Amino acid sequence: MDTRTEPTPCSDSTPPLPTSSTRSPSPPSPTHPRLPAWARAAVPGVLFLPAASAGLVLMLVPGFADIMEGRGLTPILAFTVYAAVVLAAYVLISWALVRWVDRRPFRSLGLRPGRRALFALLAGYGIAQVIALLVQGSAQALGIGRSVLPEELAAQMAGVSLLTVIAVSLVRSFLLQGIGEEVLFRGYLLQTLRRRPVLAVLIAAVVFTIPHLASSGGQQDAVERLLYLALPFGFAISAGFLAIALRSLWAAVGIHGGFHLAMAVTMLLGLTADGPAVWLMFGLAHTAVGVVIAVLIPRRRWDEVREHGPYGS
Repeated sequence: MDTRTEPTPCSDSTPPLPTSSTRSPSPPSPTHPRLPAWARAAVPGVLFLPAASAGLVLMLVPGFADIMEGRGLTPILAFTVYAAVVLAAYVLISWALVRWVDRRPFRSLGLRPGRRALFALLAGYGIAQVIALLVQGSAQALGIGRSVLPEELAAQMAGVSLLTVIAVSLVRSFLLQGIGEEVLFRGYLLQTLRRRPVLAVLIAAVVFTIPHLASSGGQQDAVERLLYLALPFGFAISAGFLAIALRSLWAAVGIHGGFHLAMAVTMLLGLTADGPAVWLMFGLAHTAVGVVIAVLIPRRRWDEVREHGPYGS
């Protein structure tokens, strides 16, 4: 039918139908990730340990290992460089995945700075610190688990200033572990599996937890290695749901880095309970907090995550 025919007399107030030159362009067809969901879930788990080991390339530099083992400001700076290399590896891997597999922008990883990011970071750390104080305090009061003896702590801290402890704890908690690992797991995985966000949090937690079988957290046998997994799984659950609730990956960074920093704080306060019972208590506490956060997230927020991703991109 020719839409450019002369209008009838009664059509003076009716706008003409659009011609081919005025017709609105059709929206671009949506892009889909280049890999199936199971592969996108597995890849971060496979790349986790290589990224965490990226700093070892610096050990090829003559004398770098000796600098790391020294005392004073220079070893702290060397350790910071080491942590920065590891962080760069995590970010580059996550960027490559979100760009070339999902065909989405870097901002979809949720690292956008600003006041919301600062609030989310502090909220995550606050939750992690409160949980650490409650768990460690309760475990020590009840005599649950193993404890580091005061003389062992004194030997570890001999000749080390409080400022050095704080600096190393911050670098290890956030630069080496918290930021990079969260970019990969709560950044990339949550956005690539966003169509089923609750399942995405669970999958990201499981994929994040499995490589921790290789962690050295004081485990003494195979059973304790399995029980230790309650700890990373628990704070992965609270980190994932808090990141969705606060619309920022920095909430997950606050939980993750905050867990490690909180452990240093509690140790300085003399709360040193450790062992399988304590790991289970941490895992249950963080999981419970995560479930509460998930229940409080309104339905419209879940719809937003399915449509635009957890961080609004």
